[in-house]
Amino acid sequence: MKITIDHFTTYEFAKPLVSGFQQVRLTPSPSHIQDIKKWTTTFTNAREQVSYLDHHQNRVQLIQLEPGFSTFTIHASGEVLVNNLNGISALDDSPCPNWLYLRTTRRTTPGVRTAELIQNLEARDQLSAVHDLMLRVRENLTFDPESSATSWTAEEVLREGYGVCQDFTHVLVTATRALNIPSRYVSGYLSMGDGTEQSAMHAWAETFIDKLGWVGLDATNGISPDEHYIRVAVGLDLDDAAPVIGCRVGGVEERLRVHIQINQQ
Repeated sequence: MKITIDHFTTYEFAKPLVSGFQQVRLTPSPSHIQDIKKWTTTFTNAREQVSYLDHHQNRVQLIQLEPGFSTFTIHASGEVLVNNLNGISALDDSPCPNWLYLRTTRRTTPGVRTAELIQNLEARDQLSAVHDLMLRVRENLTFDPESSATSWTAEEVLREGYGVCQDFTHVLVTATRALNIPSRYVSGYLSMGDGTEQSAMHAWAETFIDKLGWVGLDATNGISPDEHYIRVAVGLDLDDAAPVIGCRVGGVEERLRVHIQINQQ
């Protein structure tokens, strides 16, 4: 399937910026599941200082915000051909050892609620276990884009019982790691029909299954990623794979506007 993306991210502030730097992870990498036909990322009121691959093999653009402006915009657009491999990403597509993706972070530290989620999980093998766990996460959480907090940990999400795709993913990543199965957070795009307009990117998990490789699991929708998904960045949690993350001086009262146009054929 061919998917085209037109993605605008605009930050507005009540007062002009003094200075700032942002890491931008909005460039998908080519692989056997996605062929990047064309892709550009441009900036208004900001300048790219350097572009590099991080240790997760994500393409990162470090941008410096221009002082004196009260807004800046990031525009990512391109065309990607995506294959449906039933959620299988790759046997080994990262220089990082698999054990790295067993590490806990502030967002993915298991607690009592995670232990309750994974107890009595009966499965014939690893693959069955992670699929059953994905469905269990979906059954235990309610999707609610109006009430989630971006800082929530997996335990806090389970306590509240609702969240958005990043919350579902953090819970699934935390739970699979608690079962000693390497798991990583993925950010990207999900095409939900030709001409759809969206206000956020999507997130899902990938777990490493012996002799099979990295397998995608979308707990928000209860499926494995197919030709409607474009992988952009991976990491231990959102902080590693966030589309935009950084720091600034000045520019109080931030307002964020995101507009994503997705077409498929």
